[in-house]
Amino acid sequence: MIYPSRQPARAKKAPKRPDPPSSLDRLIHSIQRLPLPYWLNYLVLFILQSLFLQVLSGIDGWLTPFAFDKILLLFPMWFWGPLALMTLLNSTSETSLATFSQLLDLEEEEISKLEYRFTTMPNKGVIISGAVWLIFYAVSVIGSYESLSKDFRFSSSFLPISIFTGMISFSVGSAIYYHSVRQLILVTRTVGIASRFNLNQLDPIYTLSRLTARTGIAWTRVRQVG
Repeated sequence: MIYPSRQPARAKKAPKRPDPPSSLDRLIHSIQRLPLPYWLNYLVLFILQSLFLQVLSGIDGWLTPFAFDKILLLFPMWFWGPLALMTLLNSTSETSLATFSQLLDLEEEEISKLEYRFTTMPNKGVIISGAVWLIFYAVSVIGSYESLSKDFRFSSSFLPISIFTGMISFSVGSAIYYHSVRQLILVTRTVGIASRFNLNQLDPIYTLSRLTARTGIAWTRVRQVG
């Protein structure tokens, strides 16, 4: 008697793993693990970098001892400021999503993945964003090289140092745009899948508006620095 052959069971597809954190996310997480509050860590790092540039400019001779030029604060502020704002927005998204998740018909694992996407940028996106802004920075510097040397009276040796510092700061700090646009897209998608509404309890509905409001404030601060 011939029995029909049994079809082999199909292996279940493993759940898709989220993208690994970007280098900027790793930097942010390492700063958050420091013993001080994260905003104080960023302030200390900002001061240290500013003092380093101050000492370097004195050694170079661009500034006389104990002299100060506020231009030395620009690049440290553009580097650490956006990182601090991204940390704030990540923290806001976590608390907002914890409340808004009441409206989502999702398993706990899916909510955890959604929270991970809100607070973690794909490395590829960060690299592309940094490269685009780096090209913009290079074009701007090339077009204004002579005026930079004339207006700020940089020495021939300190000008390349300043340009290099600006290149690093600009490529890192500009990630705030990619970070916040990505979060706003996730806000739109998350609101679109909400299915549990209670008209007698409206707080969860508006909780994500805190994130969008703080994003607008963050962009305003960045534009003031830039």
